Amino acid sequence: MNNSSKKTKKQGVHYCQRASPSWFDENDPDYKDWIQAIPQDDFSVFDKACNTPISCDYLKDHAKSKKHLKNYNKWKELKATNTTLDSTVTLGNKIIKLYCRIALFIAKKNLPISSVSDIQELMALSFPTQKEVTASFLTREKMVVVLNALANFTTEIYYSELKNTYYSLVYDESSIKTKKYASLIIRRTESDLSKVSTFVLAIIPMTQSTAEKIFQGYMKYIVNNNIENSLVGLGVDNANVMIGNNNSRKSKIIEIKQNLVCVPCNLQIINLCEKKTFPSHPQEFTSLLNMIFAYFSRSSKNSQLFEAFQRDLNMNPTSIPLPSQTRWLSIEKC
Repeated sequence: MNNSSKKTKKQGVHYCQRASPSWFDENDPDYKDWIQAIPQDDFSVFDKACNTPISCDYLKDHAKSKKHLKNYNKWKELKATNTTLDSTVTLGNKIIKLYCRIALFIAKKNLPISSVSDIQELMALSFPTQKEVTASFLTREKMVVVLNALANFTTEIYYSELKNTYYSLVYDESSIKTKKYASLIIRRTESDLSKVSTFVLAIIPMTQSTAEKIFQGYMKYIVNNNIENSLVGLGVDNANVMIGNNNSRKSKIIEIKQNLVCVPCNLQIINLCEKKTFPSHPQEFTSLLNMIFAYFSRSSKNSQLFEAFQRDLNMNPTSIPLPSQTRWLSIEKC
């Protein structure tokens, strides 16, 4: 027993019990979970169940008292409840992280959202002992919610970064079946100027391709989010509604941002030049290109022979494009 002497007026010398290091050992059957050492006090311990310091001389008697046993039972029940809650919260966080990783994977690889059930089945077979895998239940509806939440969160980050980062805006339109969409694409340099990054800021359904309608999209996504001060360049195609001097998207934006640099699409300019020169090509040459295309495209047998021919030459199988003035770079490939 590790003791220390103290003098008192009545008894002269009194030996006080010092806290033993074995009491705080995890294997101690009596005190392992409910006592705690008190800094700079070797003669007392703190009772976590009763929330009070106890002298080491009376620790054994205190451990057997009715008051301590009652408080200890309540404290133990509360501790078990907190442990269960902590483990539940931890498991819930792991499941949320798993949902986010799967959502990002689906978005990055451009996979159909319906494939989430197949992904979950694969994970259950591959990781049967992982609790977050066995406890998760993914559905298409859940994945849509997660994707929308991640999209909103990512968009907020983009808007926050673009307020302090110079960037260029590229505007383009495309049709999918009977619907037309406009995309706002951001090109910017990283903060350390190590590389140029490109991402889609917004995809806007378009009912009309007028300059006023296009300008409304600019006001909604650029001006209203306070990122127009960092905009230095604008990239558009060469349509009159985009780059015309009067009542175009370019003219409307320059009215409110005069130092903006507007860059037309160089590839389209080259294509327009090629379109002008195409009629001057010999008629026999253009007829030959059309005949070659028709010979292979209108016969599945000829297409298979052409594909086998390319494999024999260790070439990647490809198709022969039709020479067209409206499809960019098709004339070059021909």
